[in-house]
Amino acid sequence: MIRIGEEANRQNQHKPGVVPMDFTGKPMKGFAFILPEGYDLEQGLVYWIDLCLAFNPQAEKTKK
Repeated sequence: MIRIGEEANRQNQHKPGVVPMDFTGKPMKGFAFILPEGYDLEQGLVYWIDLCLAFNPQAEKTKK
């Protein structure tokens, strides 16, 4: 599970191994689930980690 923001999510939704983050029947905005084929090579894993780290400063805290 990754949180990369809505824009990056739209740009990457068609990459291999990317599926919507949908636990409740409603996709979570800005989140995606990456299947193993999306990160099976080191460069794939590094790509997703870099997107997450780039988005992290912009992420709003979840309200309790």
